[in-house]
Amino acid sequence: MSGFPEESLGVPVPSFTVERSFTSHRERTRERIRGQESQQYIHHHSRRQAQPSSGGARVVMCQTVRAARHCCRLGVLHHDIKPKNILINTDTLEVKLINFGCGELLTSMIYTKYKDTRAYHPPEWVVYGKYFGLPITVWTLGVLLLELFSGELPFTSDEEIIAGRLIFLPKLSLECCNLICQCLKKVPEHRPTFDKILSHKWFMKELQDNVQVRQSE
Repeated sequence: MSGFPEESLGVPVPSFTVERSFTSHRERTRERIRGQESQQYIHHHSRRQAQPSSGGARVVMCQTVRAARHCCRLGVLHHDIKPKNILINTDTLEVKLINFGCGELLTSMIYTKYKDTRAYHPPEWVVYGKYFGLPITVWTLGVLLLELFSGELPFTSDEEIIAGRLIFLPKLSLECCNLICQCLKKVPEHRPTFDKILSHKWFMKELQDNVQVRQSE
């Protein structure tokens, strides 16, 4: 399976950071003290609003997608992208992807072993016991986005993963629901590339909102 396109439209948000393998435990501890796990950040801001913080989620997701793409370009499959492994500096909103303990080299070959969190397993692994690295990363991003908003994992069993039934919060935007559905397509080849995710209308809405605010100033 071929790699993803190199072009990126992107969204103007703080830059991401990928933890180096030589980062010490003490340094990671200090980073955790300064930052928050992504789920904690989103939930903290959601409690103050009538609906989930879509702006905060865009910041988290945009940088996480960029970080995942960066890893794949370097030939690294993180294999465990979830809220616990995404830290946010609440002062700068910089996202840091950490914990590469489940990571391995990214290849175009079929994988037949899985180290990731069970709830993030894609249907191709559950049914056939094999998968490709890039599509499975996109699946993980879809699970992550839905989890950030709902606070719960969309699937808790192999049966639910195979069924693929998604439950969205009533006030979740149609654009966000569409992006989640695109990432969680059952057929791996039908899932979007990293660049298509970043150019999705849910991310582009942030650009449009920024333009409108600047024009009104």
